[in-house]
Amino acid sequence: MTADLFITRRPYLLNKVGFGWLDGVLCATPERATAMLALLLRRAREYPVAPYQRTGWESYMSLATEALLPGHGDWGALWTQESFAADGALAYHGDAVSSRLFKALLARDDLAVALSSGHRRPFDETEALERFVVFLLAAFDAAARASNLILCRPVAKGREAKWQRVGFLHRLRGSAPELAALFDGDHSPGQDVLRVLLEIRNCIHGGGVTGQQHTVQHRHSRRHLSVPFDEVPRLMEAVQRRVSARPKEKWGIHQTGSYVCIEPEALVETLLAEALLLLCRIFALTTSCVGSPPSAACEDPDRGAEQFQFQNGWLVEQLVTTSGSPMYRWHFGLEPS
Repeated sequence: MTADLFITRRPYLLNKVGFGWLDGVLCATPERATAMLALLLRRAREYPVAPYQRTGWESYMSLATEALLPGHGDWGALWTQESFAADGALAYHGDAVSSRLFKALLARDDLAVALSSGHRRPFDETEALERFVVFLLAAFDAAARASNLILCRPVAKGREAKWQRVGFLHRLRGSAPELAALFDGDHSPGQDVLRVLLEIRNCIHGGGVTGQQHTVQHRHSRRHLSVPFDEVPRLMEAVQRRVSARPKEKWGIHQTGSYVCIEPEALVETLLAEALLLLCRIFALTTSCVGSPPSAACEDPDRGAEQFQFQNGWLVEQLVTTSGSPMYRWHFGLEPS
């Protein structure tokens, strides 16, 4: 009998990121092993929700939402209030936040697969990174439009409702000053994260991020992508401010000569962590400004169950109880080793 995977916390079998090899057997911490196995299942279009039970992508992500975005339930309950639900626009933009985030997570999966290859796959790496950035930025745009409908009077025009627009933030200051402060000013935490996303997204209209390699001084040889500095002139400033605020974060962005070098895995993981924190803060501050109603799922568990279409006679009640479970964060590698 042979083994492919050995789950352990023995430090002498693991490297600093929780992996190691021993006679052809992969050694990994429980957190790393869970994330890896969940990734393999997702790539096979199998989404685990309970022992020996699988579901479709949409149902899986609906169940995972509250774990990935705490507070989403109360924020979503606002959509059912009579004063907000008249034309369905709020539900439309509110649903878009989670759907765009999930598409970004799919791109993150694709990047992980591309980087795990024994051979460089620069096209796959750049395509997955750019798709991740586009959809993560879209999640913030959808959140801004939803917050606009909830908090701004008069409501700003749809395309004006963006966190980087001064006029939109001015409207927010009256009803939600703490929410506006998250993005108020060029050096605010929210604007810095958006700046990183925007700089990488906007360079798609030029040459985009490429697989061209450049030597990064004082760093071990790693696979990285690159983009001319002139294409992303404000990227380094935003990253340096975030590093100063959170020294332990690894952005994986370094300037060398006339190029900016990007370690895609480090950048994606840090952007995702920062984005989840910001989105959760947006939800909490928005609901606190209007008075947080009880979550619809908490009021009526059967109502939440009706959202899902499961096959093979699965026990719907059992699956719905997994909504918001920490296991979903483990599945996406969001629990630290």
